[in-house]
Amino acid sequence: MIRDWLEGLRSRGISLGLETTKEALNSLNDPQLCAPAIHVAGSNGKGTTCAIISAALILSGKKVGTFTSPHLARVEERIRIDGIPIAPTELDTALRMIRDIDPGLTFFETTWIAACILFEEHRVNVMVVEVGLGGRLDATRTCKACACLVTSISLEHTDILGNTIREIALEKAAIASECPLLVMKDIDEGKEDIETLYDVQWVDIEVDDYRQEAAILAGKVLRAGGFEAAADKVSEAAEVIRWPARLQ
Repeated sequence: MIRDWLEGLRSRGISLGLETTKEALNSLNDPQLCAPAIHVAGSNGKGTTCAIISAALILSGKKVGTFTSPHLARVEERIRIDGIPIAPTELDTALRMIRDIDPGLTFFETTWIAACILFEEHRVNVMVVEVGLGGRLDATRTCKACACLVTSISLEHTDILGNTIREIALEKAAIASECPLLVMKDIDEGKEDIETLYDVQWVDIEVDDYRQEAAILAGKVLRAGGFEAAADKVSEAAEVIRWPARLQ
């Protein structure tokens, strides 16, 4: 069973680095390049922000592929076309393609590559991609980002990302290494370091509501990426989305 194979990949743990993912994508003719992506990293608020970005793009008339993690009930929730999880049969077909060329992928890498295959098959206009862990070494950094966003940052996964806000911020900001546009929620540590590396637009958030904060950041990154019509739909999108099991 292909799902048994997928679940068995969990035993491979976490892989920090892009080489295995790049090798697999190359073997599949680089489906990640089928559409531009809005790439979202951060310690908190990533999922809700991705949901608002996706909804705003859909309301503006775009066909949108969204990749998020983890899932709540079904792995198909990680991969959505216009907000709707992909069908189990579609995922199974993509997984078989990946198994045939598997160079040693993890569970997360495999679900990301499956998303790329399905986004290409569905001919999406734009991807909305949530980072799994950190940013610099996350498999999703293989996407073709046209705009990057870093939401709020806190001390998390310090054994991997660093022991200070500055170190963690640099890891997450690195999703913009090959992207001209970086939007970040304002931080207290490490701003100068980030400004020397990236063309960054800082966003000062003055609201205490998580959903309002996500909406503000969504609007900023959509405008930065040139999605003006979608940015105008952010308020409406924030009202209609449901994002189960999130604080927001």
